[in-house]
Amino acid sequence: MVEGQKSAVTEYYLNHGEWPANNSSAGVASSATDIKGKYVQSVTVANGVITAQ
Repeated sequence: MVEGQKSAVTEYYLNHGEWPANNSSAGVASSATDIKGKYVQSVTVANGVITAQ
């Protein structure tokens, strides 16, 4: 579930030299609840940290 976000965050860092501030900056779904699965309710990117809940 988080693998796509890892790639997006890493790519953002390589291109900009800083961690993305949020989902939109990282280029993933802007709403954390848009990224979900059977056991995950949301995935959030905040200052380069990916959190799945």
